[in-house]
Formats: sequence, C-alpha cells, structure tokens
Amino acid sequence: MDRKARLAALAAKAGRRDKNDDSISDEEDRKKTLTFRNYVPKDSSLDALTVQQPAKRPRTTVEEPKSALELALQEETKATEDSLGQSNNWSSVTHVTTKKVNWDLKRDTQAKMDKLERRTQRAIVDLLRERLEREAAGGLD
Repeated sequence: MDRKARLAALAAKAGRRDKNDDSISDEEDRKKTLTFRNYVPKDSSLDALTVQQPAKRPRTTVEEPKSALELALQEETKATEDSLGQSNNWSSVTHVTTKKVNWDLKRDTQAKMDKLERRTQRAIVDLLRERLEREAAGGLD
C-alpha cells in the first residue's frame, strides 16, 4: 500500500488524474462544445458555432532591420554578395536544368576529340601547303 500511495502522490504532482476520478472528466465532457473551423454548416442554427478565421497579413519577403546592428549586418552581406558577383535573385541563375544522359560520355571523350581535331587541322594545313608547293613548282616550269 505504501508504494501505491507514493505513486499516486507522484502522479498528482505531475498533473495526472486518478482513473477513479470520473466526476472531473464528466464535467470536462459537458464543457466541450462543437466548433466548426474548416466546415461551413448548411444549417443556419449552427452558424454561431463557426470559428471566424483572422484576416491573414501578406508576408513580406524582406524583413526590415530592427536595430543598427542588423542594418550593418545586412549591408555587409549585400556588399559581400556584390563583390563575389552573387545574388539571391533568380535572374542570376543561368541554368537550372538536369544534365543530358550522355554527359559523362562527352566528358570522357573530350580529350580524345580535341587531339583528333588538332591532327585534322594539321593534316589540312599540310595538304594545302603541298598543293601550294605543286602550283608554285608548276608555275616555274
């Protein structure tokens, strides 16, 4: 019995009620009223139970600084972004698209393609040089 009494005292101290205390819960059940928050009842007798939603203020995206410290911090942040060329505007974002499926293949073969392009240009220059030499040799004869 001593343990039960201590547990009951701890429960009372914590704010919990005993299961045998039905009279308090009955009073709470009587005090509960029906309220309509998201539902507009069709019956006009229930209009008094609807909860009026407070008018919402439009949100502002930029908060006004409340102190000189916040104002200085905001100016410093803006100066830092400007010096780095960064901005929080969407206009500064150039591409926000996903990569193509073959982007890794292009990346891996880019060095080989550059080498091939250099060889091709060199071969074209050599062919033009040979043709010019032939024309020059043919003009001298």
